[in-house]
Amino acid sequence: MKKQLFTVTDLFLAFLAVLLISVSFYQTWLGLDQIFGGSSIIIALVLSLILLFLLWQIRLNRLKGNSTTGLSWIYFFFAAFCFVANFNALYTRFVRTDIYTTEFKRHK
Repeated sequence: MKKQLFTVTDLFLAFLAVLLISVSFYQTWLGLDQIFGGSSIIIALVLSLILLFLLWQIRLNRLKGNSTTGLSWIYFFFAAFCFVANFNALYTRFVRTDIYTTEFKRHK
């Protein structure tokens, strides 16, 4: 029996990965925009594409039975940058009202 290249589970997980990386791309873009300005969209896009590529490579290595340790460490390295940018975007969004209120009271 011929082994299928893609199963329904693979397609679902690929869709989920693209969906979640897309959300991460948007949040990374917002977080980096405060630091890098206009070039933040390119940086966020490159980081997101690297993460998707690494996920694909990890999948291929697992299917071949090869070790994924090295690729996983590289993935976590790039994911750390996205995490910092996502945290910057989310934290700034949630405390924006508090910052405006504090500054308004200070300059009143």
